[in-house]
Amino acid sequence: GRAMTHHDPHALTILTTARSKRAAKRHTQTPDGWATQDYDCGATFTLDTAPAYTLRDLSAVLADLQDDPRSFVVRGARIDGQTAHPATRRTIHTQDDGDAPHLREVDRAWVCLDIDNLPAPIDPDGKPLGDHAAWVRHAVAQLPDPFQGAGYHYQWSNYAGVKGWQNLRLHIWFLLSRPVCGPSLKAWLKAQSAPVDLALCSAAQIHYTAAPLFLGLDGHPMPDPWARIRHGLHDGPPVTLPPEVQDLAAYTARLDASRAEQ
Repeated sequence: GRAMTHHDPHALTILTTARSKRAAKRHTQTPDGWATQDYDCGATFTLDTAPAYTLRDLSAVLADLQDDPRSFVVRGARIDGQTAHPATRRTIHTQDDGDAPHLREVDRAWVCLDIDNLPAPIDPDGKPLGDHAAWVRHAVAQLPDPFQGAGYHYQWSNYAGVKGWQNLRLHIWFLLSRPVCGPSLKAWLKAQSAPVDLALCSAAQIHYTAAPLFLGLDGHPMPDPWARIRHGLHDGPPVTLPPEVQDLAAYTARLDASRAEQ
């Protein structure tokens, strides 16, 4: 096999699209509300990494990425020695054209939980109750026990606000007390019935980090109407996950052992 270089479990892998592409939704104001153009990321990317040893590091990296409509994060790490393409592809398996995978599964000491369409608390008239800060706390309160009381960076997703606030859509990033692998994390989150998108546990899955782009009625760029509340930081300790959430070595050894028994 290919030599695997050391990777930093505290690092974020950042992929950046070609100049003509974007990793942000684009909302255009119309007399009837917002018209949305979806993400348009393309298939090849330049790759960078950014370390995040503390929650403040993590929050600072994500705040920078919020202003970059061409970049996003993935869990996986680049496999060295991939020279067939100068650019990185978001692949973890060999492709139909014979191109070997560009990314591999690695342990990470951070996690992003994507909450989509969580009903907001409502008053007797059906109107969302509270404010954006209260809704963030409400979303965090739906997560499994180990996340309660931990620090986090949150960001409202690209659709938040555009479709009203009846349903909450946000990304919540946590540091972990130790690195764990995606497959083990995914199995545990699923067993906990966590109200999150389990796809983010996959090595190549896009973690969108850019704020959406907004165009006014005249078709010209306008500021993000929700810029003031788009993201925030809640200080606290890292998340201590239970021992059954394993790193890649332990998880792979357990899989191999269970296969050997069959």
